[in-house]
Amino acid sequence: MKFLRSIRFRLTAWYTAMLLIGLVLFGAVIFVAGHFALLAATDARLEDRVTRLGEPLSGDFRDNEVALLRIVAQPQLAASVFPELEGQLDDLETDEDRREFATKAARGLLEQDLRQFSEALPAGDFLGIADAAGRRITKSGGATVEFGEDPEPHFATLRIRGTEYRVLTREQEIAGEPYRFVTGASTGPLRAVRREVLSSFRWLIPVFFLFSIMGGYWMSNRTLKPIDEITLAARSIGIEDLSRRLEVSQTDDELRGLTETWNAMLARLEDAVRQLQQFTADASHELRTPTAAVRAMAETILRRERTPAEYQSAIAKMLRETGRMSTLIDDLLMLARADQEAESMSVSGVGLDDLVAEACDDYQILADQKSIRLDRSLNASGAIIEGNSSALRRMLIVLLDNGIKYAPADGEVGVSTRVQNGLVVLQVRDNGPGITADSLPHLFDRFYRSDSSRARTVGGAGLGLALAKSIADRHGANITASSPEERGALFSVAFPVSARSK
Repeated sequence: MKFLRSIRFRLTAWYTAMLLIGLVLFGAVIFVAGHFALLAATDARLEDRVTRLGEPLSGDFRDNEVALLRIVAQPQLAASVFPELEGQLDDLETDEDRREFATKAARGLLEQDLRQFSEALPAGDFLGIADAAGRRITKSGGATVEFGEDPEPHFATLRIRGTEYRVLTREQEIAGEPYRFVTGASTGPLRAVRREVLSSFRWLIPVFFLFSIMGGYWMSNRTLKPIDEITLAARSIGIEDLSRRLEVSQTDDELRGLTETWNAMLARLEDAVRQLQQFTADASHELRTPTAAVRAMAETILRRERTPAEYQSAIAKMLRETGRMSTLIDDLLMLARADQEAESMSVSGVGLDDLVAEACDDYQILADQKSIRLDRSLNASGAIIEGNSSALRRMLIVLLDNGIKYAPADGEVGVSTRVQNGLVVLQVRDNGPGITADSLPHLFDRFYRSDSSRARTVGGAGLGLALAKSIADRHGANITASSPEERGALFSVAFPVSARSK
């Protein structure tokens, strides 16, 4: 049953069915075309039989008429040559009588020729002739057919005395007089040819059917063999050797495209696994440091009795480390949700200016603690974007927190919005340490932290900007970072404008 559901079986069955149908149709066309071709040849033969009588017999009639006229003009000579005419020529007194006698005798000879012609037909054929008055001159072949009155040629297939004939009824003028002809030929040879053709097809079709099955299976097997090789190779590739690739054939066909697509998928899978391994290693490393610090401080405190002040200092340090772990875990959970819930995120119309103003109000206290001026320039009040307000707020918090972290005391963080070329552009800038050109391409990578003075200033796990990029990507926005002359940082996010905008 498995073989019956296989592509090999379906390809073989389809190929065999198409070839068989084509063979049957071809045989039917050949049979019908051959039948009508033989029928047309028979009709042409009958037509030629009648047509070729006219001119020669008319010429013979004229010659006989002239010769007889000369003979009857000399009665004594005619009686000595044709004794049977003695006594008949005495009544021919005038030239008109003699001409009429010569014509009648010549027509008698003509009809005698027609009778001789009708008796010389091939076996199975017949020929009937009647004059204009309907008098039957001759018939042959043992078949009797009515002459009819239609002067136009008429073909018909008739069964006469148990035998099938192809019959032509036609009027032909000979020696100035119309004669009606009914001639026919047996369709036996035609039927014999049809039987031979059918007999040939009766053994040709099974032979071709057998060869079509064998050929179809061979063709399908040859076609699917590379796919089997690809399948076996794919089964042998495990997660530990994703760097392996399938061999690409040199033929420019669909299998080459399949192999290249499979190799591209392996490359993406290898890259994803590598990123996952790197992500896991980085997350483990980031969590190990605060965990080890908390453990070390707890072991140190427990070695001997401490003063209340020492206990408070140790607890405060452990609280800071657990805070770092809590922030890291929250960021990891947010990134995991961003990867898994991209399809199920609820979207509605969001006014970006209102969302930015609300986030700035929340972070004003943190900016005041560092004596940082939070400068707002919101110029997209009428623009609406399609998004999830909670996710967008999280992205704004990441960018504002990043700016406030890196801006120096008494520094400035600028937040602006505007509508430009059908996009709503959000920008967050700070005047802190710049970003080196080497770091810019990797700034949104997870756990990436450069060795620049900007990174060393505040530390961090390197997940915030990766989370911001993930949120921007889910909203169809483009987020970029720049550092003009490596002084300060400028983050820009360009959102497509919603149709709901005023």
